[in-house]
Amino acid sequence: MYILGINGWHTLSHNPSACLVRNGKILAMAEEERFVRQKHAFGKIPINATGYCLSEANINLDNVSIIAIGWDYKKKYKLRGMEWDHTKNEVLDILFPKTIFSYNKRPKLVIVPHHFAHAASVFFTSGFKEATILVVDGKGEDSSTTIWYGNERKIKLLKSFSIPNSLGYFYESVNKYIGFDYLDSGKTMGLAPYGKSVFNFENIKLTKDGYNIELPRVSKYEKYQLHEPKLLVNLWNKELYKGGANLRINTLITRPLFKEAEGLCELASKYCTEINFFNTRLIGRARKYLFDKILSFDELARFNNYMDTITPKYPNLNILYRETVTTYNSIKEHNRLGLNWGRCPAGLTRFVLISNGDLYGCGYFPYLNSEGLKLGNIKEEGYTILNVWRYSSKLKSFRELNKKRTLECFKCPAYSAKCPGMCIADELNRKNLPGGINPYCSKKFKINF
Repeated sequence: MYILGINGWHTLSHNPSACLVRNGKILAMAEEERFVRQKHAFGKIPINATGYCLSEANINLDNVSIIAIGWDYKKKYKLRGMEWDHTKNEVLDILFPKTIFSYNKRPKLVIVPHHFAHAASVFFTSGFKEATILVVDGKGEDSSTTIWYGNERKIKLLKSFSIPNSLGYFYESVNKYIGFDYLDSGKTMGLAPYGKSVFNFENIKLTKDGYNIELPRVSKYEKYQLHEPKLLVNLWNKELYKGGANLRINTLITRPLFKEAEGLCELASKYCTEINFFNTRLIGRARKYLFDKILSFDELARFNNYMDTITPKYPNLNILYRETVTTYNSIKEHNRLGLNWGRCPAGLTRFVLISNGDLYGCGYFPYLNSEGLKLGNIKEEGYTILNVWRYSSKLKSFRELNKKRTLECFKCPAYSAKCPGMCIADELNRKNLPGGINPYCSKKFKINF
């Protein structure tokens, strides 16, 4: 008896493939991407892979008894709030169009739940007569991790974990965070054994019968997340940043920095993995804080050339300057990661470091005459940069105020038209000037740290 396994649909699918089995023996298998030359072949039906498998066995669909699909698409569509109105015959006609495949009778169609397909594929090819089977991925139809018991020719489900408990989407978040793309989890898995266990993700808790993931706002979105797991990835990205998984140190490029840049790299290399030298605009609010410290374009070019000579000395520190600053420091990049902090990421995705070791939440804070803005100094004995990032009450207040101002400013008709909005440094600077209030702001925020 021939059984043809199919993965792939013209929506909501990736890595379409086909596998032909006869009496428990694999005869042929292939992925569609090999034929269409498109990595992962998103949203495609494995027509070419199917044709290859049939030709390898020198048969057509009339010889196939069962078509097995490794997803319950009807259930999957329903959980995403979408309609599925295909009959089994219509599904077969879509998978095997008669303009391409010649056959007189349709095979029997069997729907195999996604995690059950994973469990069967490993158990029945393992050589074991009895085994416990663990399936962990992004998600199946309504589960992310499942435990099964396999015995001879039978497989029984023992335990299932919901999609908000997805370890796969946690992995995908780490992928995005370190710069890999969607479905690059295998690269992260390959790199993992070469790293060290440094971070304790308190969101993942071991329990007597497995584990539980606690993410902020999951209960609010839990039902929705069953059909839009992108929300889970975005929530994890925020947790990675808040946890300091790859703390970035920022510093403004100013004239005094020419003499201090190498010292800053030396300092940063001891406490973090990345330092970002960003240049402020030569006009606008920077003039209020930095005055004669702002670099001209010629000076900036000389600074970049100077950094070219410093960077090779610190191979374990990712030093960002020139065009990489634009890429890695942009709001667009933060929103690509699902962070969506608003317009200003100060204190949310970065610290600011100056040469004496002082840390601030905003790049302009060191140049303002306001007390209580310093978060700490990384040269102090017993000082832990990670703990300050996670637990500093001052930094927490700054983040909350920043977020509050963002939400309020977006609602205000004066925003963009008259008022730049959402800059705490602007408000602190006004406090030190005669009549220092924002004439366009109806909220009159009070800045207290």
